[in-house]
Amino acid sequence: MRRTWLGLLCLVLLGLALAGKGLVSAPPPVAAAEAGQFDAVRAKARLARVLGDSKPHPVDTAANDAVRGRLVAELQAMGLQPRVTDDWACGGSKGGRSAGCARVRNIVATIGDAAARAVVERHWGVEPGTIQPEPGRAALEIFEGLTTGEVRAVWILCTNPAASLPDTDLVERALRQADLVIVQDAYHPTETTRFADVLLPAAQWPEKDGVMTSSERRLTYLPRLVPPPGEALPDAEIVTRVAAAMGFKAWFAYESAAEIFDEFAALTAGRPCDYSGLSHARLRARPVQWPAPTPEHPGTARLYGDGVFPTADGRARFVPVAHAEPAELPDRAFPLTLTTGRVRDHWHTLTRTGQAPALRARTPEPIVEVSVADAQRAGIQDGDFVEVASRRGKLIAQCRVTSAIREGVCFAPFHWGRRLGFYKSANNLTLSARDPLSRQPELKACAVRLRRVESP
Repeated sequence: MRRTWLGLLCLVLLGLALAGKGLVSAPPPVAAAEAGQFDAVRAKARLARVLGDSKPHPVDTAANDAVRGRLVAELQAMGLQPRVTDDWACGGSKGGRSAGCARVRNIVATIGDAAARAVVERHWGVEPGTIQPEPGRAALEIFEGLTTGEVRAVWILCTNPAASLPDTDLVERALRQADLVIVQDAYHPTETTRFADVLLPAAQWPEKDGVMTSSERRLTYLPRLVPPPGEALPDAEIVTRVAAAMGFKAWFAYESAAEIFDEFAALTAGRPCDYSGLSHARLRARPVQWPAPTPEHPGTARLYGDGVFPTADGRARFVPVAHAEPAELPDRAFPLTLTTGRVRDHWHTLTRTGQAPALRARTPEPIVEVSVADAQRAGIQDGDFVEVASRRGKLIAQCRVTSAIREGVCFAPFHWGRRLGFYKSANNLTLSARDPLSRQPELKACAVRLRRVESP
């Protein structure tokens, strides 16, 4: 019998929670490296390694063109003619919508759907009712559980919650109080790895094979281009080795990423995102857009062209949404609403874009955007340093006075965490209120006040 990755993580985390700190170790040869021994060079650009150069390259250099040329050559050798652009699809959010979220109805199934649970139980060959019907904790609830002792251990893969989650004080307190913190990442140091009891070095995307889904539902096979350095391994291999060390080897006897994909594809049969006609072997020949329910199906360029939708009567459902005010509204003490987001030159928490000299040079520090009217009331001029304070903490950054933002609202990017400066983190300010259904934190609105910081 085999388990999907959701089942694997549930079992592993349960085992960690029961075992407590120090009773579970990473299986060899994935070393449980101490923070100071973890290869910091991993934070450099991975593709530079292809050229034998240990230094990261600026954006759009001849070195990057050479790497991209090698990738194009690999695809052409497979009989493909890639269209070379500067656009890259993000697989994380798309994959979550396809398969990952237990709390929100997605295009695969929800854990609260008894019929869907029965399909998985039959596929695994387990007794009906084996899969519990209630979803587990959402992200912030895991960290809240760590502060109370209800959750004792946490295994963090491929994310940096000590920088990206709201209310950084809560997240850091949770990680300090946890019995055991395992962090699995391709980069170190990050805001989260510095709290790790165990660090597991993970392979980057060109160092492993797999399938990426783009925003147009196109599944593309990605071959491994270079071997991972040192003891780094693909995430899936690390997890299966831990499962084996915990006694679940027979249930997780995966030998390749292709076998994992086959299990997932089989479980999508009959669903809106039907992958069941796809495999690594087929996708090596050419990308395919789901649904593709049989090996002979050519894929689906456009959904719902026949006017039939995946509902009982085939008709589309429109959901009316009533506006709800933010959980924290501005008042006399905190008269502005802070919203957070991205800037052009960075993507998430600077683990990669922060290593690119050209990107770092264009946007080296966080800024705070303020409307002209709000700046005048606060006695702030463009270029001044300002303190942005909420009921939870402070951010200090240079002010950009602009007519592009509405009065009563200010903006700060979330990319900078406390590792790069305690008062550079926008999530010092944000709050842990969340949507009642998705449990998504309200990162886009909290009440703040501004004041000009005097030069020493």
